Amino acid sequence: MSSKIFSSSNWERLVSPQRKKQMDPQAFFKISDPGTNEIWADIGCGPGYFTFPLAGRVQKVFATDISVDMLEICRSRARDENLSNIEFVQSDSTEINIPSNSVEGILLVNVFHEFSAADKIIRELGRILKPGGRVYNIDWRYAAMEVGPPLAHRLPEEQVERNFASAGFLFAEQHDIYEQNYVLEFIHSDR
Repeated sequence: MSSKIFSSSNWERLVSPQRKKQMDPQAFFKISDPGTNEIWADIGCGPGYFTFPLAGRVQKVFATDISVDMLEICRSRARDENLSNIEFVQSDSTEINIPSNSVEGILLVNVFHEFSAADKIIRELGRILKPGGRVYNIDWRYAAMEVGPPLAHRLPEEQVERNFASAGFLFAEQHDIYEQNYVLEFIHSDR
């Protein structure tokens, strides 16, 4: 396992009240406006911090993670919350086990910097998107901070934009809704 991947033993930090102060999902929903009939994918869902409020807004969420432990934590928490519109999917660092052309929106929160084969993952994102679908990549700002991964593990926004552009995505907008994280919105140019 890569040292860049967040350990499942620290999952409670990902759903803490402190995190809500730093990264309230409602701010994201104001810019993305997911529809009630839409299907979304939360790639690297962890314990479900964004997955659960997203499930309350859309028809279905594919909650994917590379970690079997994180998926089990998310599944257990979803049962406790009586959320039945989440499908749990284990994927790896190069393939996402979701059918082609099946989602309107994709959310990646603090995981893109962990992918060792970003080009393969971006192609997979394009594969699972429906026509007109969007990808929202939320990740740590490229700056040294007391929270989050070390600077050496972070990616500048420009690099992420180049990664997506090389796979046929168009940069739509950067949303500055979080102090410690950037939000980059992409649309597949073939759509």
